[in-house]
Amino acid sequence: MDDWTKAEALQAEVGLEDGRDPKFYGPYLARRNAGRRDQITKGISQWFGAFDGYRIVAQLGMFHDDSIARYQYVETRATHRRRGICSALLRWAVRRMLTLSLWLRPTPMLDVCTVKWDLPTLKRSMA
Repeated sequence: MDDWTKAEALQAEVGLEDGRDPKFYGPYLARRNAGRRDQITKGISQWFGAFDGYRIVAQLGMFHDDSIARYQYVETRATHRRRGICSALLRWAVRRMLTLSLWLRPTPMLDVCTVKWDLPTLKRSMA
């Protein structure tokens, strides 16, 4: 299973928790993620995921133009909430984007940009 498929599965899981109807929400997610991939190809967004082994446990998108960036679509698997994973992921994403100078010269990234953490190590690093 590729990272986009894993990301979409997490989105569907969170959607079910929020009461979304899987019959309609699944096709919506497929269209939304196709749009996200197109934005990444155009260099106006990136997608970041935190993994526990091969399982995605948190994700967020960073959307930007030449002067401003914002994050959105932050999602965390229920079993991994309240551990600071998305906060750490956001800090990592901002550092990554600054390193790539995306504020000035948007550079397309392939599919999902992922950072894979061992969660016990992440927890220790945040203490």
